Amino acid sequence: MKFRCPTCDKDVSAGDKICPTCKEPLHPGALFKRLWDSLKAMFTRAIAVECPVCKEAAAVKPGYCIKCGCKFTVSAALLPILRPLRKRWDENITNASPQTKRVFRIGYVVVSAILFWLILGYCEKSGAEWFLYAALSIVYLAVFCFFLFWIVPRRFLARFMTQRKPVEKIGLVFNFLSALLFLQVLMMNWKQRAWMLAMLFVVSWFGFFIFLVYIFPVWNGMATFFSEPENVFDPTAEQGRTAKRG
Repeated sequence: MKFRCPTCDKDVSAGDKICPTCKEPLHPGALFKRLWDSLKAMFTRAIAVECPVCKEAAAVKPGYCIKCGCKFTVSAALLPILRPLRKRWDENITNASPQTKRVFRIGYVVVSAILFWLILGYCEKSGAEWFLYAALSIVYLAVFCFFLFWIVPRRFLARFMTQRKPVEKIGLVFNFLSALLFLQVLMMNWKQRAWMLAMLFVVSWFGFFIFLVYIFPVWNGMATFFSEPENVFDPTAEQGRTAKRG
């Protein structure tokens, strides 16, 4: 009876303890060890990520690439997965015809409108006090806009809005209204937490307002009053001796 050597793929007999060609041990312990090593290698490749610097596969456990020393982050782990999808998406967008782009834009608006209508219907059937949640969402909307303009540079927001077509802007309006309704649904499910978080926002706003309007000017004035006077040069003042010439 003959079978293939797992190393060199040559024919060996069932009674051979080593392969005549590559000298690989063929006893059961060696075969199990080789199978275990193959499973370990497969598992290592499965959990390996592509290094964003040297483009080599490396294990995630050390936290850095062994070859180049680059530290691994969440973006580095998702890069090999998202890169083919992003490349395919860019190719489809670049090669799409104007008619295809128009169809996608219209479909985006239709889907956004349907989603908004479904959420609106759910809010209508729930029978909750939506006037109260709508008033409470004003606080959340103000805070979200504050953090949006604080974190995202204005040039990016302006570029995003100027590059959108009129049809896409209509879809964005539906998305905005759907997000507000979804926020009110979350408030309905977590009433106590929604009120607590809103009160934290209000208290923080009043605290910053009192600090900027009342405390900071007083503190700045006291610092100016108690600071040592500085000799400021005045070019219009008389300098040195003054003498009258006849």
